[in-house]
Amino acid sequence: MNFFNECRFLWDRLKSSHKPIVIYGTGDGADKLLDLCERFHIKISAIFASDGFVRDRTFRGYKVESYNNVCERFDDFIILLSFAVFKDDMYERMFELREHHEFYAPDMPLFGGDILTPDEVRKRADEIRRAYDILADEQSKKVLECVLKYKITGEIQYLRECESNRDEIFKKLKLPKNPVYLDLGAYDGDTVYEFFERFPDCARAVAVEPDKANYKKLQSNLKEWNLPARAVNKAVWSHFCELQFSMESSRNSHAGDGADTVLADSIDNIICTRADYIKMDVEGAERQALSGMTATMRDYNPSLCVSAYHQTCDFFTLVNEISEICPNHSIYLRHHKYIPAWETNTYVFPTRNLHCLKL
Repeated sequence: MNFFNECRFLWDRLKSSHKPIVIYGTGDGADKLLDLCERFHIKISAIFASDGFVRDRTFRGYKVESYNNVCERFDDFIILLSFAVFKDDMYERMFELREHHEFYAPDMPLFGGDILTPDEVRKRADEIRRAYDILADEQSKKVLECVLKYKITGEIQYLRECESNRDEIFKKLKLPKNPVYLDLGAYDGDTVYEFFERFPDCARAVAVEPDKANYKKLQSNLKEWNLPARAVNKAVWSHFCELQFSMESSRNSHAGDGADTVLADSIDNIICTRADYIKMDVEGAERQALSGMTATMRDYNPSLCVSAYHQTCDFFTLVNEISEICPNHSIYLRHHKYIPAWETNTYVFPTRNLHCLKL
């Protein structure tokens, strides 16, 4: 598989450029990006923010400027985006900036690990090819190719080339009448609400959320919406245990080296009932969650949506792992509108009315 060979590694491109390089945005993403720039000996000439966020402040020793100020200082420059974009107006703004400047959105791991390099791609070419061959349709193969190219180059047009909306993939989903829904990483219940909107005959849902503040919002929203849904305040793992946890009171809460602890349990223990569709967005714990659903897959053969972007190589490694777990399922890969390559998901649908044979 050679489709990445024509792609130039972003960090080699930046090292060889004589243009000033500026970072767009501040916060955690900019911190990670500055660390990467130091690692690759890339000089940053300025940091700018959107007009409403400039104020009179500094970030890591740089005065935070406006875009117009940067344009006045430099005739031409390279922009590195440091934050996530998904709302339509900002999304289009990024492509407008790209028309006037070299513009990149460097891929940065969400939860540890390293960036994807050309050497790593070559080393793991067999894994990538296997995932590519497993994928069920041409759009899935295109997504894998485009996400890989994006991660190597930081070029956002690769993400636009492969994006699709959820309606397209849900047309392939065949659920029984009165389905049961399991939402893992339910946050405040927004995806539970979306599921009931899409499938109003849903019999019931189980919404699992480990962050205490998010869980309170989830309980309140489910009550307000009067949905037949049960909230569970646990993390999802391979077995029952207690985990260190980082309570962010946001979608980014995750198991790891946080100061808090949370009870965790397996899907098999949590569900205790039929499951027809399972959404799994568990901030890097997808592998552990998959390993804790042996009985659920055997007994109920559900369809799955598994996030494939929390770890750098999830977009191909999870395809291979799920294929081993469920050989009688078709696996699709989709990227929904987002910069960087977040909202890249595997969709796993039964091809026949058979139970998974092994886990």
